[in-house]
Amino acid sequence: MEKWLKYVEIKRMLEQGYSKAKVAEKFNISRGTLYKYLNMTPDEMSTWLASSKTRRKKLDVFKGMI
Repeated sequence: MEKWLKYVEIKRMLEQGYSKAKVAEKFNISRGTLYKYLNMTPDEMSTWLASSKTRRKKLDVFKGMI
């Protein structure tokens, strides 16, 4: 949920006229990440967030041993 709120706040700040560099600085993210967020529609962002929660981790194959 935190990334979704960040996404909404980024969009709002840019609509208010803040520069992209200032917005990236405020959220402590790279400009590349900022542009990634800007290029996503709300539906794409929602899909991306859902997929990032369910992706496999490198240690998943060892879960039975741990």
